[in-house]
Amino acid sequence: MSVSILPNYPKMTLAMVEGNASPIRLTLVSGVTTACCPGCGTPSARICSTYRRKLQEIPYGSAAVELQLIVHRFRCDVDLTQVQAYFLGAAWPRVPRRATTVLSQRLADDPAYRQVWTLTRHFHALVSHRCGEKALAAWCRIAEASNIPEVVAFVTTLRQDWDAVAAGVTQAWSQGPVEGFNTRTKLLKRMMYGRAKLPLLRARILYR
Repeated sequence: MSVSILPNYPKMTLAMVEGNASPIRLTLVSGVTTACCPGCGTPSARICSTYRRKLQEIPYGSAAVELQLIVHRFRCDVDLTQVQAYFLGAAWPRVPRRATTVLSQRLADDPAYRQVWTLTRHFHALVSHRCGEKALAAWCRIAEASNIPEVVAFVTTLRQDWDAVAAGVTQAWSQGPVEGFNTRTKLLKRMMYGRAKLPLLRARILYR
């Protein structure tokens, strides 16, 4: 009786087996040829890079088995001019998507829910593809015309800090590293509250 130690996944092939004793390393290559863009949902077959992922370590008899999966990264093929054209009033290309039964039923039964979901998806695409200030302004006009209180309130908040929001959907720069450093500093300060003074706090902040 043969026992398979590989996951039952048809789009995966065994590329290499290394080691005669524990641990045995199995290298698996993903056979997935397309993936959907998380921003706009468009399927893409354009591979931009690959990377390795360690799935798990499982015992096989007296030996440990290590699985490594080579996974592809895909690049979205949607032309940014098409995304911008939609937000400026042109037709959005029909994009296939996968949805759960509950979501599909909710979208079919509730027009307001479907409108909010559509606006959210388009805003996600706008930010992911950095469509620029004109596309953002067009989305805001569409969102305000929906007359949905929560969406209108969101647009009002965006307009209060318009320059920063417009830069966020235009420029490739991000303040993420600064926010991460601030979060780390606050965490260290809370951990040491009442237990140490400024010199030690300064040393811990400067030490990486």
